[in-house]
Amino acid sequence: MRMRRVHGGCENRESGRGVLPDHGCETGAPGHWAGARPALNFSLTMTNLIQFPLPTLPDRLPAGFDHQIDRVNALTMAAFRLATRDEIMAAARAMGLAAGDGTIISKSETDNARVIEWTAFRVRRDGKTLIQVLLERMPDGMDIVDRAILSALATAVWSIYRIEEIRPRVGAVVVDLWRPIRQVIYSRTFQDGLQAGDAVMARRVAIGDLATMTALVSKIHEPFLDGLRKVPGFASDADIAQDQMRQELLADMVFAARPTDRQVAGAAGNAVIGLGGGNRQRNRPCPCGSGKKSKHCCARGR
Repeated sequence: MRMRRVHGGCENRESGRGVLPDHGCETGAPGHWAGARPALNFSLTMTNLIQFPLPTLPDRLPAGFDHQIDRVNALTMAAFRLATRDEIMAAARAMGLAAGDGTIISKSETDNARVIEWTAFRVRRDGKTLIQVLLERMPDGMDIVDRAILSALATAVWSIYRIEEIRPRVGAVVVDLWRPIRQVIYSRTFQDGLQAGDAVMARRVAIGDLATMTALVSKIHEPFLDGLRKVPGFASDADIAQDQMRQELLADMVFAARPTDRQVAGAAGNAVIGLGGGNRQRNRPCPCGSGKKSKHCCARGR
């Protein structure tokens, strides 16, 4: 199945504002937002997941599925556009992507998409997510499929999946770490960018009679999950996130791991915008959840 993406993301030099860069931008360094409000035409990357019995694979996907994924992308972006700058910055801070000067750090298209996702699905306004706010504002006469998709997005549930097998020209076989269920992910992103043993973060969205999911490809490797298991209540894969509180904690910890990823990338020679120096990173709480500072835990000796 061919996936579509919303492209964009080059710097707006006339206004002095920037957006997070797409791979097609002519820039050698990570992007950042500056100014009164960021432009909103940057990348949105999603990967679709559908549950099917294994090892049976369908000859073709259900009719209308391409349209559903396109609308998921569009509706997620519509919810993001409702956000104020303060709400977007709150999302960036929660993800470890906010610099001290009020800009947002990004070194990849995936970071761009995470900002959109977190803002639309995690930031709350008067106790409601922006996806829920968008649903309430939609007119009664809106497209019935859009309303069904938006209603499903409003009740989306996060999950983490471990990749068991890459299937050429199909996608990947994964295991849901919250519930031991094996599934097939239809996405060439997994074939091209991931390998067996990696883990991805996703959100489950029920649309009609399909077990449809949309997901961000987050390379959360086994060492991070090993650290997660040290947290009380996360004794094994099968026991991860049995209630809403644990789901929230798990999502927060996953995104908290991103600064460590940027440190590693910087050490490898990639262009990275830091958050004010290495000591500042090392003095943060360790993403493994031990309660210790990074320099006294997983970052010891680095």
